[in-house]
Amino acid sequence: MANGVYHTKYGITINLTFEDLGHPDRPGLLEEITQPVGERDRDLLQCLTDYQGGDCQCALADKTPWMFVRRQRRAGRSPGAPPYGWHSAPLGDRRRVVGDHRSRTMGEGG
Repeated sequence: MANGVYHTKYGITINLTFEDLGHPDRPGLLEEITQPVGERDRDLLQCLTDYQGGDCQCALADKTPWMFVRRQRRAGRSPGAPPYGWHSAPLGDRRRVVGDHRSRTMGEGG
């Protein structure tokens, strides 16, 4: 999870802890980056650590460094809640198996 992401299209760093994202000159930036991944380029937002050449924790865990931002995480965030940035990665094998198991178990139980 991250407090900042790199916007690959504009070549800017976005600070997700600021209301204006650190770019008061770009008023529509929040709406742009909170679009569903299916409606924008998947590689629009990159993990800031990965962009800076560091060891991105999600990339180290065999996930992608490409991120998305959930709009509901921006407004009314409670103290101790996770930061805004989330990596967008396909489900791993273990998560897929657990999900399939839950579906089967719930279906059998009625």
